[in-house]
Amino acid sequence: MPRQNIAFGSMQIKHLLLILALVTVRLFTFPNPEVAAADALPGFELRPDRPFMQNVPAISLSEADLALLSSGNPVTRLLDTPSGFKACYMRVFLPFDPPTIWHIVTDIHHFSMVSPQYPKNGSLTDKRQTFMPYVFDSSACENDKYLYQLIVMPLIAPRQFTLKRTANQIAFPWESKWSQEPRMHCQDKLNPQMEKYRTEAIVTERNEGSWRLAPLSKEFIKSKEDLLKTDCIYYVDTNPGGNLSSLMAIVNKVTETALPVLTENVVFHAKQWDKHMRTYHTPLQYEEWTAQVRAYRSQRGYIP
Repeated sequence: MPRQNIAFGSMQIKHLLLILALVTVRLFTFPNPEVAAADALPGFELRPDRPFMQNVPAISLSEADLALLSSGNPVTRLLDTPSGFKACYMRVFLPFDPPTIWHIVTDIHHFSMVSPQYPKNGSLTDKRQTFMPYVFDSSACENDKYLYQLIVMPLIAPRQFTLKRTANQIAFPWESKWSQEPRMHCQDKLNPQMEKYRTEAIVTERNEGSWRLAPLSKEFIKSKEDLLKTDCIYYVDTNPGGNLSSLMAIVNKVTETALPVLTENVVFHAKQWDKHMRTYHTPLQYEEWTAQVRAYRSQRGYIP
C-alpha cells in the first residue's frame, strides 16, 4: 500500500510525532448492538440541527479553506484544551459514498489483520504489516460494545486503551462517537504473542471524539461524481499519557501534519473495499453494504 512519509524533521521525529494522531486512529470505530437495526436501514434525510453525542466546536472556514475542500484536500485545525495537548479537527470531502466510508470506519475485527499489502510499521526492531497502522493487537467484546487496542510505535512506550462507542445513522450527518473506558475490557481475547508489548504499555489518559458523515451540500455539487462524495468531519480530544510534557509542542505539531495521512488510509481502503468485503465478511454483510450503496445512489438521483 503506497503511503506518503510525513515531512517533518528526522526519522525519529517523524515516528514519534505520529503518537497523537495514530493513537486516535480509534477514529475508526465499531458497531453498537443498540443501533443494529439503524445500521441495516440508515436514514438518508439531512438533519444537521439534530442533537449530537459529541460536542464538536464550530469551525469558520475561509474562502481558501473552501477551495481546499473542493479540491479534495483536508482542512485541519488544532484546538486548545486544558491538558496542553491539542484537540484535532479535520474536514474533508472523500471521493466515496457515506455507506462505504461508514463500513470502513466500523470494521473493528480487522484493524490488526496482517497482510503483505499493508505497510510495515511498529517498533524499530519489530515491524508488522497491519490493516490499521501501528495496531499490533485489538479485541472486541460484549457484542462489539467495547474495543481494546494496543499501539506499538518506534521510540516511545506502547499505548493501550479500551473504547466504548455509540452510533447514530437515523439521519445525516451520521455520527460515530467513541470514549475511553476507565478500565480495560476484552482481555480474554488478546494475542499472546503481543504480551511483551503489553507489559510495557502505558494506558492513555483520555481518548474521545467522533466521525460525522454526510453528503456534499448543494453548493459543492459540480458534477454527478460529487453526488457520491462524503462530507466527513473528524474530531478527537486525546491525552496519550506518559512523560511527554517536554515533547508536547512536537506532538501537537504532528497532529496537524498527520491528519491528511489518515485521509489517505481511508481512501486506500475504499478503493479495495468490494474485495475486502467479499473476502473477510459474510454474504449477508456484503449484501447489506451493497444494498445501502444502491439505496443511497437512488436517493441521490445518481445515474452511472
